[in-house]
Amino acid sequence: MKGPKVSRVMLPAIFLLLLPSCARAPIDEIARNSIREKVNDALASYAHIVQSPDRGNRNLVGRRLNGQMPGLYSLTWSDDGRPLADIYLREHVTTSGGFFGEQWTASACVRYSYDGRSAAMKSIECPETGIQSTYTDERVTIP
Repeated sequence: MKGPKVSRVMLPAIFLLLLPSCARAPIDEIARNSIREKVNDALASYAHIVQSPDRGNRNLVGRRLNGQMPGLYSLTWSDDGRPLADIYLREHVTTSGGFFGEQWTASACVRYSYDGRSAAMKSIECPETGIQSTYTDERVTIP
């Protein structure tokens, strides 16, 4: 008689332990959202720097972008003298859970530009050398 009582108690307990893992967002979506958040934060930093009164001073703008843009790997200037900043962002997400733990890596290469009125961003192809060529599960496209 003790056998059925134990199974009636254990089954709901196991269900309650598994329930939280079903309630969270999929790990790939967590990684994508993190990348998008970082990309938007970098856009705000870029816009602040390129819209400053000192924007005509290439050395100063270059130093500021190098210091404040995470993952900056290329800084060039357009024909009309506006900075183009290429950044690489990578997010590795893991969940605990022993055997049921998951991991996912997402990355993005993004170019930031300024047209004289506002800053913009768009996805670009990642270089095939350097850290940008490191394997990831997904390359996130930024509109």
